[in-house]
Amino acid sequence: MGLDPNLHHTDSKEKHHRQQLSTYALNDCLSMQRIIIQMKNKKFEFNSHLIQYDPYDLSELSPISST
Repeated sequence: MGLDPNLHHTDSKEKHHRQQLSTYALNDCLSMQRIIIQMKNKKFEFNSHLIQYDPYDLSELSPISST
């Protein structure tokens, strides 16, 4: 189920549900941003040298579901 209301016809109940999902996802992203900002403001040291992740290496990704 996509969140784009233009993908297919939806009734008002479906539109409301999609709006709730969009709001939830937005709040989830914003909460992570706030946590990182607070950590930076408190001079938290991010040890990026410990993270060895190559965003272009797809072999490191795992599927969300088995289907």
